[in-house]
Amino acid sequence: PLGCIPRQHLQKLEETAKDPVTVAELFLGTPYLWGGNSRWGIDCSGLVQAALLACGIDCPGDSDMQEKAIGQSCDGNTPPQRNDLLFWKGHVALVT
Repeated sequence: PLGCIPRQHLQKLEETAKDPVTVAELFLGTPYLWGGNSRWGIDCSGLVQAALLACGIDCPGDSDMQEKAIGQSCDGNTPPQRNDLLFWKGHVALVT
């Protein structure tokens, strides 16, 4: 079956978003779904993956893989900043 996508939802492939938090905020109101990564349901790692991919940043789909691929330790004295990722067992959060 054929469908349509409204023109305002399209952009050129080389155009990427600039701010992962702004992308993540587009998902406000989306239901939680373990393993989900769409507007119909999303979990923490799916949200982070969608936000980073929209900004042209490669990001795996699970929080443990995200931590290994793009995570880095901090000294604990520096307060988190917007777009930092926080990891704990089985979860990831995007700092707003």
